[in-house]
Amino acid sequence: MLTFIGGIVALVVGAWLWTITIAGHQLFRLFLKALAAVVPFCLVMMGIVGIIAGISSIKEKAAEKKEEKKEPVPEEKK
Repeated sequence: MLTFIGGIVALVVGAWLWTITIAGHQLFRLFLKALAAVVPFCLVMMGIVGIIAGISSIKEKAAEKKEEKKEPVPEEKK
């Protein structure tokens, strides 16, 4: 669940940073533009991967709970 929430946060922050324009000096400006292009993209990708991992984790836990309900605990024989 924490991975899922972290993925959503990373996706939102990455998308937000993608929309920001960065101003600066000529050479440093190019570096900042490259950074502004790469960092949000990486955050968006990590967010998507985090969401997928979170959903998978949630599905696994649900399947485990479902299996536990199906299999009753055997009683000890004396």
